[in-house]
Amino acid sequence: MNAGRLLSFYEGIKETPTLSRIRRVSEAMMSDQERSLYSKNFSALLDYRLKHGSNSDYDSGHYVNTSKLTKAEKKSLKVMLKVGEQFYEHVRKMLERM
Repeated sequence: MNAGRLLSFYEGIKETPTLSRIRRVSEAMMSDQERSLYSKNFSALLDYRLKHGSNSDYDSGHYVNTSKLTKAEKKSLKVMLKVGEQFYEHVRKMLERM
């Protein structure tokens, strides 16, 4: 997740896993509530990808064939993607101010 990379670079966080990066972001950059939301959302996206990706090779594991999802699964995925977009926008606006 690029937003996590940008924040970790700005804050000098050396960790490479996205969840570790999000957890280490300072309170000045992100509240505990935001860290929790974005961490849970990223974990849910990873789980979704494992559950619904073809996983036949490295690249195919990064994609979800939405035509095979139920209506409820598509709705859930849309919510997760919107939260991811909010995270990116949060980071973009924060870094613009600096």
